[in-house]
Amino acid sequence: MSDALINSSDSDIFFYNTKADNLLQDTTKITFLAGTASNLFTSAPFIQAKVENSIISLNIENPQSSINISSGINRVSINNIPFPTVFETQNNAANGKILKYTGVYPFGNLEWSNPIINSTQIGQPGSTTNIYGSDVYLNGYSLEFIEDRIVPQTIGGIEQGASFSAGSFNGQNWPISEVLRNLIYPQIPPTVSLEVLNIDTNNKYAEVGQPVNLSFSYSITTYARDNSESVSQYFLRDNGVVNGGTWNIIGATGGPLVGTPGTVFSFSQSYVDTGSNLVGEPLDYGLLASILDTGILNPAVSTIGFDYVTVDSIFFVAPFLSGFSNILHDFSPLGLTTLLQDPLMDKIIDVNPGIGGIIEDELFSPTPAFIYFAHPYSGTEQVKYIKDPNGFIIHDYNNLPLSGFTFSSPITPQIPLNYYGSYIFYRSINMTSYTGGGKFEFIF
Repeated sequence: MSDALINSSDSDIFFYNTKADNLLQDTTKITFLAGTASNLFTSAPFIQAKVENSIISLNIENPQSSINISSGINRVSINNIPFPTVFETQNNAANGKILKYTGVYPFGNLEWSNPIINSTQIGQPGSTTNIYGSDVYLNGYSLEFIEDRIVPQTIGGIEQGASFSAGSFNGQNWPISEVLRNLIYPQIPPTVSLEVLNIDTNNKYAEVGQPVNLSFSYSITTYARDNSESVSQYFLRDNGVVNGGTWNIIGATGGPLVGTPGTVFSFSQSYVDTGSNLVGEPLDYGLLASILDTGILNPAVSTIGFDYVTVDSIFFVAPFLSGFSNILHDFSPLGLTTLLQDPLMDKIIDVNPGIGGIIEDELFSPTPAFIYFAHPYSGTEQVKYIKDPNGFIIHDYNNLPLSGFTFSSPITPQIPLNYYGSYIFYRSINMTSYTGGGKFEFIF
């Protein structure tokens, strides 16, 4: 202590540490003793002043029990906040009540009150406001959705047979926000479509044993809710979507296909296939797409991960033959073989039209020649009538003596053309010429 300190201070009494102990001399502790149990004195209540960062702090501590601050009649204030009086606490404190500041600072005080919010505004912009309770109600209705009955039909992303029973949302009840999210934002997989056509015939048939020029039109419709659900890779291949065997990638992989839900991405591709030498054998082509974007996708080796697929096919058929030719093709395997190789024959790539069906072809010859017509035969096919472009019947199966045609029994061409299968072919009895317009009709 110094004269300067005593003379300059307004304090009347100073407590300062003069004890020689093991502690630094920056702490003054006043300990209060009571009773005669000396074993309690080492942890008795105390008031401590301590220098901390050039500031003297003041602590009131009781290592063993509580610290009570009480005024019998008036209020106790801490930081100028008045607490309830003893009388108010005795009469108003109850389970579930809170201390609520009432009045306008600094003229208000804390009162025991039920946790009722009287403000019409909770929280503030830019800050999160959390409300907890079990349950939480708004205008008397719960903000959680509980319903044990099953959903009768699929609506949005809520599937038929689902329910919203208590505790079924990650161990909790379903928040209404999550019910709406599932309803409005279902995950819809992409749709893929594919059409393949024979360019030369503009249909889905090709001549057996011959290469075929193909055109592919394909599309992918995306319903991705975000980029993570976008189609990451897609490819067009032969041999359908079988995950084994050998196949070729026709259209290169690509992606991601990013667009608003419902966006259609359309593509086209041409391709020459070596064909098939089996009548009726389809060649399948597959369009495969994936929303995965990982290293496991390798369409050159495997279809694993490509879960969205569609298939379209080209079918190989033995062609119909029709035309004028001055070559006499006899009714034998060799005759049929030479007829198939005759450059004057039109090849009509189509399937048998069935009873009453018609194969038409526009034929003409400025010089006399035989009229030929040949069709694949599988056991029941038979031409009933042949009409010229003027509508005259020049062959009637029911009146063969007056027919202008003769025809073979079922014949199979010689090797290597035997893959065409059996045929019946018709040849006009006499050579004739025809230079008019119009189509001959071959009616089954």
